[in-house]
Amino acid sequence: MATRSRIGYTRPNSLKVTAVYCHHDGFINGVGKILYESYSDLEKVKALISFGDMSSLKKTIEETDYYYKRGDTDVQPFEYENRRELLNPDIREEFTYVFECGIWLVASDETNNMFVPLSEKFEIEKEMEAATETEEVKTSFNRDEFFAKVKEITEKIKASQEKVLQTRLLLSREEEIVNSLKQQLKELFDQARKAHD
Repeated sequence: MATRSRIGYTRPNSLKVTAVYCHHDGFINGVGKILYESYSDLEKVKALISFGDMSSLKKTIEETDYYYKRGDTDVQPFEYENRRELLNPDIREEFTYVFECGIWLVASDETNNMFVPLSEKFEIEKEMEAATETEEVKTSFNRDEFFAKVKEITEKIKASQEKVLQTRLLLSREEEIVNSLKQQLKELFDQARKAHD
């Protein structure tokens, strides 16, 4: 059974997201792990997305199973107004990945459909592996305290991300107001020119 996902990136100096659909292995240890380990810079992510929707993601663009390779049409990337639009229930997949400001974000039911850094998932695993490798750490490691601290930090990250998103949305609205005022000014000058002629 397929675990569907959507993969995209936020365009620089914009809220708009360019994204594609991926049919298989969308879970964090599937698509998430490949994105985190193999697609860590914007140019590589743009190249990955540029070929459109895919059946399955691989570690290289050349190996990725894109639908266009099968002769499918209408599989080009789609542009969304912002990353929240990707969470619209009408189009939302089980996992949504967005590359923004140099990091991968993920949203799913597991994250209450809020975008959180994908690195959290893998950094915690690495720390757990490192902690269990030495006998000294094994004996002093308190699992409950560790997860309480992880939860505390994760909540702070989520709160900060929401503030960033709200700020970006506010800036976007202000930009719309400025553009509207510029249009009004242009129309006023056009009317004045017509009256003068």
